[in-house]
Amino acid sequence: MTETVRSVLRYAFEELELNRVCADVFVGNTASEKVLKKCGFQCEGVIKEKYEKEGICIDAISYGIHKS
Repeated sequence: MTETVRSVLRYAFEELELNRVCADVFVGNTASEKVLKKCGFQCEGVIKEKYEKEGICIDAISYGIHKS
């Protein structure tokens, strides 16, 4: 999965010329957090009740990475 995220980042920064990419992870999804951190993403904070799944509100952790 890490290599897939790295490929997406290369495409985003080199082909699309984006300056920033962000990703949200459900609180408790430590495997996805590890992948993002390994790829250079930094935690930008927790967003309370951002998503709803089966009638339950779920908090999300927001991650971001800049081209530089």
